[in-house]
Amino acid sequence: MRFATVTPVLFLIAVLLTVSGCATGEETATEEPAVTGEIAAYLDGEPITLDEVDEFIKGDLIQMKQQVYEKRRGILEQLVSKKLAEKEAEARGITTQEYYQLEVVSKVAEPTSGDGLAFYEQNKARYKDFQTKSYEELAEPIKQNLMQIRANELQRTLIAGLKEKAGFRLVLDAPRVEVTIPAGEPEMGAGAGAPITIVEFSDYQCPYCKRAFPEIDKLMAEYGDRVRLVYRDYPLENHDKARPAAVAARCAGDQGKYWEYHENMMTTAGSLDRSDLLTRGEKVGLDATAFTLCLDSGTHDAAVETAFTDGAAMGVSGTPTLFVNGRMMVGVVPYATLKAIVDEELERAEPTPAS
Repeated sequence: MRFATVTPVLFLIAVLLTVSGCATGEETATEEPAVTGEIAAYLDGEPITLDEVDEFIKGDLIQMKQQVYEKRRGILEQLVSKKLAEKEAEARGITTQEYYQLEVVSKVAEPTSGDGLAFYEQNKARYKDFQTKSYEELAEPIKQNLMQIRANELQRTLIAGLKEKAGFRLVLDAPRVEVTIPAGEPEMGAGAGAPITIVEFSDYQCPYCKRAFPEIDKLMAEYGDRVRLVYRDYPLENHDKARPAAVAARCAGDQGKYWEYHENMMTTAGSLDRSDLLTRGEKVGLDATAFTLCLDSGTHDAAVETAFTDGAAMGVSGTPTLFVNGRMMVGVVPYATLKAIVDEELERAEPTPAS
């Protein structure tokens, strides 16, 4: 059985880093045409710049920058955790392992059978073994997994406290993508002046997008007064119902019911065929005639296509993909991770005054 793994050091938060731009290539004014940017090659005496090459792999480069940052940030967190724990252990005259035993392992509350059963029921869709084996068969590994999760949380809290005590200040910044937000895209929360803008590229036929919905919904419930959430359509080519569903949500928006219809599609199972889209419209209180006319009009086709094209240019290749103030995150991002990143961005936008 495959569970979420945890390491003996701080749980790593996925974020992004700044990479320097290309250097200007040498020019020989008398023999070669003046160009801006680093030259990658010459063809018939004409230069081909690295910028020209990079334009074709823009999305890949964005993701590569993120991967480099994640590696660096992960190692940074490990180094910080190690140094802090070693310092505390030395002050007590014990080993680092003994320190973690005292402050983390010994304080982990043992899960009850009710805790284990609840975890089993809540994660049936996530783990294959949960779909083929009974809770009784999996009770012990579930218990061990829950204890590890709790130990991880205690360790995160411990290290966070030590960071604050030591005056930890993160300087390494994440790479940021310039995110396009055309006027009229569906949004909720704090509005354009918010210190945090989250742009979500998603697909109504994507099961992972449905799993991400409650995490984002929970975040907006807590931070909606400081976070602007913008939804942009990214209907994948292998999801034939995703594009009509995206149009349907925008048609619902014409009647002031975009988010109600959006939530219905994210939380309620259905085929997303024509009749299903119409039924959903009835459930959220749409005028059926106007809704049907909108679906057939093609009014929102261009907006959906533009959103998809913009996403591809920003490096989106799968759903869901989030940009938090330009920081790219791919896949289902747990609430705890989202919250940590939003808190980081709030601190960056509104730094705590030095005491």
